[in-house]
Parts: sequence; structure tokens; C-alpha cells
Amino acid sequence: MNRYKICPSGKTSFQMATGHTCRRPIAGFGEKVLWKKPEKSGSRKDKGDSSFKEGIFLGLAGRPPEAIIGTAEGIEKAYTVRRL
Repeated sequence: MNRYKICPSGKTSFQMATGHTCRRPIAGFGEKVLWKKPEKSGSRKDKGDSSFKEGIFLGLAGRPPEAIIGTAEGIEKAYTVRRL
């Protein structure tokens, strides 16, 4: 199911199936984003440390959708993504 492509009816397939729009923000392919990996339970960092890293948005995959991020080290999956 495509959450963002608008059909001839003026709605997305997600809207027709659920009755509301998808509220998940999306970045464009190749857009610079800030992202972070999910934290493991029990691991706690200092509040002042930034856990966000820069990367390139490549798309969404899986259920629930994980963001695919390109970095200098390789490809990563992230749940938290912020547009720059």
C-alpha cells in the first residue's frame, strides 16, 4: 500500500483504507536527515550528549516502517528521523 501517492479519486490508498491521512513525515530520497538508532533498554547516556547523527534518507522498509539511512559507514535502519 502506498501512503503518499495520490490516486485519481484525490486520496491516497492509505486514506481510502483507513479513513485518515498518514501522519508520518517523510523526507525525499537523497535528503540530508538527522537519525538515531533505537536505544537498548538499560543503556543510559548523559542528557547533554546528542545521539543524533547525520545521514542520507534512502527510503522506508518493513512493518512498522523503518527508515533506511545511508552513512559513511554503510546502510543503517532507524526509527527516529528528523528532516534538516
